[in-house]
Amino acid sequence: MDNLKNHRRLRLRTFGLRLPDHPVWGGWKVFLDHPDEIRRTIEYIEKNPIPLKLPIQQWPFVQPYDGWPLHPGHSPKSPYAKALRQAGRYHP
Repeated sequence: MDNLKNHRRLRLRTFGLRLPDHPVWGGWKVFLDHPDEIRRTIEYIEKNPIPLKLPIQQWPFVQPYDGWPLHPGHSPKSPYAKALRQAGRYHP
């Protein structure tokens, strides 16, 4: 991740898109491993432009989140569901 951020920072400088001391953000520092965390993050991203008086971004290729991998029809016996159950994070 550090190499990716460094490469991106250098490219932004090269093309004059950022000053040399401007920070470059990037990359997730957490793994979203539960539908509740994914929903929370989606809500944060969707509401992010509102305080800045910017329009909410909508893209034709983005579909509503269906709860994957614990969406309706998933197997509660899957290794993923079993690991969440053992961690106390899944109660069907």
